[in-house]
Amino acid sequence: MEIEKIAGKIIKQIVNFPEEARQSSSESGPKTSWDEYKEQIQYGEYDSFDIFQETIESMVEDEISDLTEEEINYSLLSDHRLANISFLIMMV
Repeated sequence: MEIEKIAGKIIKQIVNFPEEARQSSSESGPKTSWDEYKEQIQYGEYDSFDIFQETIESMVEDEISDLTEEEINYSLLSDHRLANISFLIMMV
């Protein structure tokens, strides 16, 4: 699976997090956890941003663990697989 596909899959999962997962409870705030995450990246982190980041990193690790060594070598081509995918997720 290519990095972009992994990132897209994880982003879909984050978008579908329940409303209770968001820190902002304002109706005028972000509509999804993904929107909230992007807002935190752009405008400043909430107090529990580290927990959100750790959750995303865990999701990435889970996706990578499902890959064969050949898929990892072909698709990711890096010893920094987790960082590459996490970075791509932050940039979307």
